[in-house]
Amino acid sequence: MESPSPETLQNDPRYELLLVIRHDDLMPFLEEYLFSRHPVMRLFWTINALILVAAIAAAFKDTGQGLISWGALIRQFILGVLLLLSVGIVLHEGIHGLAYKISGAPRVSFGVNWRWFYFYAIADRFVIGRKKFYFVALAPFVVITLAIIAGLFYADVETKWVLWSVLLFHTGACAGDIAILTFYLKYQHFPNLLTFDDRFEGKSYFYLMR
Repeated sequence: MESPSPETLQNDPRYELLLVIRHDDLMPFLEEYLFSRHPVMRLFWTINALILVAAIAAAFKDTGQGLISWGALIRQFILGVLLLLSVGIVLHEGIHGLAYKISGAPRVSFGVNWRWFYFYAIADRFVIGRKKFYFVALAPFVVITLAIIAGLFYADVETKWVLWSVLLFHTGACAGDIAILTFYLKYQHFPNLLTFDDRFEGKSYFYLMR
């Protein structure tokens, strides 16, 4: 079924405007869901905690067996953080953009809020429903996490600690994506929740189908 146009959402009485979010002021919205009691958000933070525990256990194992010194491990860990802050951010948002294109978006653009240091991808005036939104939101988390976990089995010990660093911090950085996903799940009992971005206005609109 083809999604309605933005004009249809705005003018058809079957659709109710639920929320408008400014792209340069996402934090008030995200804070409402980041530490909510929703099972998906709890699962996300549990996964983060398990990754942290696994990394600590692996660190003591590798240093205890003499595979790497603590100094070298910390150096590689910092290198992973730097890699994430450069290549990782581009890759993460690029996967969001690719997921939008696969979903049919004709135009994809990217933005950044330097005050809160978050990045985002938007598809100008492209309406998507719940299933496509799940795909766009989860694509970087799934692709990058699976790729890093696979790499941990084959990398040498120094590269492995770069990967552990990227895995730990990238998973945490996906919190915003999971928070918006939690927002969608809050309204899963409605027939559909539709959204589109307006690049010129710098806003995202969310509509419920009555």
